[in-house]
Amino acid sequence: LMNDVIFVEASRGLAGRMLREGGNTPGQRASFGFRLVTSRHPNAAELVVLLSGLHNHLATYQDNQEAASQLIHVGESAADPNLAVTELAAYTAFANTLLNLDEVINRE
Repeated sequence: LMNDVIFVEASRGLAGRMLREGGNTPGQRASFGFRLVTSRHPNAAELVVLLSGLHNHLATYQDNQEAASQLIHVGESAADPNLAVTELAAYTAFANTLLNLDEVINRE
């Protein structure tokens, strides 16, 4: 499911929102994305884990521009041309993680 085209496109849409509306820092953007998908703010421990994952994605795509470009061009919807390719790819991978959190998938 995580790599389904529609799911990647949804992740890219969430990534775009985090980058455009979520604030200026990775912490603000990660918190914003988490809040959008869970309807609550992350606690301090969760934010540490979220930021670690986000920083890993940023490093991965900064080191591999080709992979970044491939990821943001998955599916039929166009990537926002105003966003940096590597940053959008990293936030897309991060958004994919958020959308796959047990708390998001299994509403109880």
